Amino acid sequence: MISLGFTENEADLYLSLLNIGKGTIGECIKESEVSRTQAYVIMRQLLEKGVVAELAGKPAEFIPMPPKTAFNNFLKNRMDKLKEAQENLPKAAEEFIDQAERIQEKVETTTPKDKDVMVLRGVNTIRGILDNVTVHDCIRTIARKPMIMKGKTEEGIKEHERERKEFAEQGIIEHLLVDTEALKDPDYKETVHGFLKDGHEVRHLPSVPLKLQIYDDFAVLLVLRYNRDPEETLSIFAQNKDLTKILTYAFDAYWDSAKPLSLDEL
Repeated sequence: MISLGFTENEADLYLSLLNIGKGTIGECIKESEVSRTQAYVIMRQLLEKGVVAELAGKPAEFIPMPPKTAFNNFLKNRMDKLKEAQENLPKAAEEFIDQAERIQEKVETTTPKDKDVMVLRGVNTIRGILDNVTVHDCIRTIARKPMIMKGKTEEGIKEHERERKEFAEQGIIEHLLVDTEALKDPDYKETVHGFLKDGHEVRHLPSVPLKLQIYDDFAVLLVLRYNRDPEETLSIFAQNKDLTKILTYAFDAYWDSAKPLSLDEL
């Protein structure tokens, strides 16, 4: 259900109702991990999506709608909305960006750029910031499980591969430090193979302290939290040379003690 656009709690409550066939909110939550307070809101969401129905009476009881009809209708509505969004979103985005840029031009920024610190939520926000970062010499990366690769689309992974090759062609070196456990992930192992094949350096340690990327000597990205939902990723991006210098010293210390990895070892 989650892949169809339902939340984990919606799926949990719906399946609980499906298992008992008919029931009140209180009966449904006995079979799920959803709290009573959450359950009222979530059941309303399931009603709006057309996959459950409410029976008249007190206390109110709920039944699941016939799955084939309910979910076919839900998917049709979802596809219609996606089609409408595909048609309208580019124009709406263009209009908004134009308005935002005109507003930004009128605002004088008083904070020095090398002191900017931003808290970023969601991988798309992070990518939007990093798209505007220009690197000239070196990117230092520390990676560990769980891997952010899991949140990337196939198109996003290919874009990353193209970017990595361009860096190599421009003489920009990437130093990738990973924990040994991460190399057991088949998807990430393939990524590491690509790093080495493109001429970048990879080393590994039994454990690393955190996830980060350092861009030359001027900026750093610290990943504070990453879980299954890419939009719940929480990071700090700082264009602060003092902080970048300290983290570079720390990175280099770990790098010097790490074991180099070769293509033959993968």
